[in-house]
Amino acid sequence: MNKQSESPSASRRTTALVVLAVVLYWIWWDSFHEASRFYLAPPFTPSGSDPFYAYLSCFMRPVGIMAGCVAVLVALRTGRELLLCGSGLRVLFCLELALHALYWIVLPRYELSALACILHAAVSACVVVNLTAFGLLINQLDMRTAVVTALCCLTGYGVASLLFSFSLNGVPLVAMGVGYGLVLAAAYALCAKTIDPAKLRAQIEHREIHVATPQPLFVHLVVYGLTFGILHTLGGAIAASPYNINLPTFFAAIVAASMLAVLFLTPHANYEIWSKMRSTVFPLTVIGVQLIPLVPISDIALTVMESGELLYDAVFAIGCITLMKRTFVDPRLIVAKGLLLKSLGMALGIAWASFFYIEAVPFSAMETQVSFAVVITLLLTIATFWVGSDDRIRKIWGLRKKLTPKQYNDAVLALKCEALSQQFRLTARESETLLLLAQGRRASEIKEEKHLSINTVRSHIQRLYTKLDVHSIDSLNELIKHVEVDEKRIG
Repeated sequence: MNKQSESPSASRRTTALVVLAVVLYWIWWDSFHEASRFYLAPPFTPSGSDPFYAYLSCFMRPVGIMAGCVAVLVALRTGRELLLCGSGLRVLFCLELALHALYWIVLPRYELSALACILHAAVSACVVVNLTAFGLLINQLDMRTAVVTALCCLTGYGVASLLFSFSLNGVPLVAMGVGYGLVLAAAYALCAKTIDPAKLRAQIEHREIHVATPQPLFVHLVVYGLTFGILHTLGGAIAASPYNINLPTFFAAIVAASMLAVLFLTPHANYEIWSKMRSTVFPLTVIGVQLIPLVPISDIALTVMESGELLYDAVFAIGCITLMKRTFVDPRLIVAKGLLLKSLGMALGIAWASFFYIEAVPFSAMETQVSFAVVITLLLTIATFWVGSDDRIRKIWGLRKKLTPKQYNDAVLALKCEALSQQFRLTARESETLLLLAQGRRASEIKEEKHLSINTVRSHIQRLYTKLDVHSIDSLNELIKHVEVDEKRIG
């Protein structure tokens, strides 16, 4: 069905199906991690075993993601189809379902734990292609819906993790495998109902694929991935019990979802990413790191740590969608490069925590915990503040390379003023005055530039303020700041 011919109710139904498909798929994928966390480590493995394969499975997850990202990048460079629709989607579903079944068959066999870890990596590689398709689906929707999707994923993840831990002693392993297989089937069924091949291909036509990742962004993604890889691994090391480790995860998901709603869904919220990264994700993650040596109850530290990680993942996803909408970079490149760099850092962090802190140095030692907190805080500070502003990211990552930063900012500002002029039906003179005020001109400067009397200029400004319902230049700038425009129109 064409979007133009869709009724409002049909459009809402399609949106709901997309959101539900993404949430179900996310829950299914997370089941692999939950299963390895519990069934590849004591007390569920044979007596006398160690948690090596549980950590290995965690390590293989980002390794698999990196493999999938590389495959996507190679496909982009060679011009190959990425199984986004039709028969390709069905092939991918059958492959993932087969890997899923095999994983749950070998999971209870401790001698086959290495194979379970490899299967986890293989599934994660396939997931990258699906995440690309889901990204294109969500990109068809408005930004508010993208945020709601992330919100639902966080909530679904928290609830599913909690239910998983409660089912450990009451639900047979076979039943759990079948149940999660049905979740995967439902996600694909919903996805097949919402995919329009023509719309997906329209998003990737004439998009730029030869785009270098700026060094600050490279460092940011790797360092945050490294931090969360370490924290993810240490969660199991400092947890009071393997049975209640998912309780902090549940509360962390609720905290992250609540913060996400406040950041993006309140009346005056915008979709700027890096300002939110600096004001929420960064301090939350640092606090979680600092709490490890300071708080005697590990669940508190775990909750704060995981809140930071989950909020970062949600903001990261929204950032990818924002770049898809605002730039000419190929959406598949945005997803693949972002996941590749973040997963690289996460793999390094998991390896570091698993084989250094857990095997070589007891993490319970206060000196170890303090040293860890100091090093990670320093790295996070560099990775957070080196990136710069949202404007800088949009200018340097695939946007109008022939424009200087000032030219780019002026172009964006002009688009925002144009949008306000249309919305509030400003006259030509009022629209002109609006742009000049937005550019930082004072009344006396406008008088000289336009050869008008100061009283005439002030009269224009007063009428403009009345129409826009603002009372000062500061409130006018705040209004302009929150205007959303299609920055792909630049140039």
